[in-house]
Amino acid sequence: LQMFGDVSYEESETKGLGWIPGKVTKIDNKNGKFKLPHIGWNEIEIAKESKIFKGIQNKSHMYFVHSYELVPEDKSIISATTNYSSKIVCCIEKDNLFETQFHPEKSDKTGLKVIENFIKKTDFLNCLGSYSNANDSLEIIKKEEVDLMFLDINMPFIDGISFLKGLENPPKTIITSAHSEYAIESYDLDVIDYLLKPIPFSRFEKAVNKVLKLEKEPKPKFPKLDFVFVRVNKLNVKINYEDILVVESLKDYIKIVTKNKNFIVHTTLTSFTSALPKSKFIRIHRSTTAAINKIDVIDGSIAYIEKKPYKIGGIYREAFKSLLVNF
Repeated sequence: LQMFGDVSYEESETKGLGWIPGKVTKIDNKNGKFKLPHIGWNEIEIAKESKIFKGIQNKSHMYFVHSYELVPEDKSIISATTNYSSKIVCCIEKDNLFETQFHPEKSDKTGLKVIENFIKKTDFLNCLGSYSNANDSLEIIKKEEVDLMFLDINMPFIDGISFLKGLENPPKTIITSAHSEYAIESYDLDVIDYLLKPIPFSRFEKAVNKVLKLEKEPKPKFPKLDFVFVRVNKLNVKINYEDILVVESLKDYIKIVTKNKNFIVHTTLTSFTSALPKSKFIRIHRSTTAAINKIDVIDGSIAYIEKKPYKIGGIYREAFKSLLVNF
């Protein structure tokens, strides 16, 4: 929140971004009556209707760690305050800027609700669920097509890095953490972005726009032939479409399964599937693309190919059913 003001007097006079006219000054501790930094839980007073506070009761408790406050010139942009020695601005909203002085990510279920509202404020995102324990999210990750996951580092039972490493086919991931020392390790796991807490909405918005940009990137197209050449062990290997049974995701690689041999190729399932003939292949799960004429039996949400079961993901079921009607 404080970086968006005109000037800050924390340690030394420092110019801010100037997006919110106002000054950052030290909290008046009333001659030592109030301890600084202000650390702990405090009630917030919601000052006006806000999309970010939708579903959050007035006087909810949020977690604070700060010694300075932003005092904006325009009082109409104040969406919440808290009382600590005096009435302190703890949330502002102006156009597409939404900033908090408290830490949503440390504020238990109420804080999670704020992050959910960040997502709801972003047109192209839909929140499937939020969890304080990563293990509780496993069921929805397995059952649904999760395009993007926001993942904290410090959580009960299992830390975010270990959780991400344990996922066979993890969705695109944005890390949220108060600790910068995990950044290098997380990028080795191909995360989209690393957000340091507290997270301003503008930084959140920048991170999710990276995901949108990736989705819009043109996918490589193969010639409209009956075969495809793929790079395997530094060799270009020809595979006939008719020989392919399924294509399985292995994170940054795919496994092309044929009757006689499997091929490991360095590409993504989404990219490879988009280049395959749609009349011959269908995506049945976030980790599986199947050759339509190789599907022998369908039993509910399971497709059998060469007697091996493959799960049909929820997001693909309707398209899968409508395709089968045409045959």
